[in-house]
Amino acid sequence: MMSPKPSASASAAVDGGVGASSSRSAPMARDLAIQGLKGYITYEISHLKDLVSLNLSYNSLTGILPPGLGQPSLVSLDISSNEFTGSIPATIGSSKLQTALLNNNQLDGQVPERLYSIGVDSGVIDLSGNSLCGVPTLPACALFWEKGRLNKTGKIALGASFGFLLLIILIVVYILCIRRGPYDYDF
Repeated sequence: MMSPKPSASASAAVDGGVGASSSRSAPMARDLAIQGLKGYITYEISHLKDLVSLNLSYNSLTGILPPGLGQPSLVSLDISSNEFTGSIPATIGSSKLQTALLNNNQLDGQVPERLYSIGVDSGVIDLSGNSLCGVPTLPACALFWEKGRLNKTGKIALGASFGFLLLIILIVVYILCIRRGPYDYDF
């Protein structure tokens, strides 16, 4: 279980500019690649309204990607070769994003359409080394499965199937009971 605060090495990076609030108006770029960082990206990263480039590649960062990681000002995002898990937030894929390197993590689920459109629109996108689905270059997403378990639609379909099966059994039992005469029971 993760602690509510990032580890000491990640705290230094976060407090130094990755997740701290900023009142600056100049565009910010943060290159923290290969720094041995551990921990996770906090939701406070959404306070960096002028963040244009973020490189956290080749660290040991874990956890889910916060929705605040998709600031509208972001042009380049490299979080490759970490240990991020979960799905990619739909907020990642701003209109300005031209480079999205999310490869070699443990991400799963469907790729947001806005993020995939970066590669279609002459940008650079790398999603390899994950368990992602739902875009032409990746496998199709399973209809009833999400994150290794039944999704809501799957649960509804399974419940409906069991209900239908129960109905069929009751009809068969009813028909068998009607065919027997009132004195055909062996008690």
